[in-house]
Amino acid sequence: AQRGIDKSACQSRACKKGSWGTAYGLGDVGLSEKILEEAWKEAGELVRVTAADCKRLQAAVHARYPGIKRRWERIKMLLGRDGRLEACGGQVRDFFGPKTDHGTHKEAYAYSPAANTAWANGLALLAIWNDPANIAPDGTRIFRPLLQVHDSVLGQAPVERRAWVEERILSWYANELEVAGTRFVIPWETCRGTNWGDVKAI
Repeated sequence: AQRGIDKSACQSRACKKGSWGTAYGLGDVGLSEKILEEAWKEAGELVRVTAADCKRLQAAVHARYPGIKRRWERIKMLLGRDGRLEACGGQVRDFFGPKTDHGTHKEAYAYSPAANTAWANGLALLAIWNDPANIAPDGTRIFRPLLQVHDSVLGQAPVERRAWVEERILSWYANELEVAGTRFVIPWETCRGTNWGDVKAI
């Protein structure tokens, strides 16, 4: 049951949270609580998906993506053998918790995706800063980075250069990562607005 949100939006939210929550080792009860908590934090909406429904959703995710459990087993092996994990950019994290504890496993499952996303944003930030076309005649940047958050780069540019910035974003974020022998570019989305609290997708 849900209240304060339409059924399709509820299903979309549950599927999105369910997919990453499952990949990161969240159980059915924990996933149910996470969906409720984040829906309230993000939009002031009460979205309740039962643990039983979450369990069915997670079974579907594992059926569709059998590699999730294989990845878990490899991570647990690496924790037991090395006590550390290395992300694609070379960042290494040591795990000091018990190597057989599920809490340690959950942290390890989430580490590489988070580190890879941050690395992709770091590469984009370097591309923005080093792009000769982004340097104005007075030596300042046309698009000026203001803040790098874990999964985003925030910046500002003159209103009259808006279309130019939107075109350049394609090259700034076209940075390939190599993970487990596979090369790919992490998909991204861009938003703009007059301030951080009032942005809309481009």
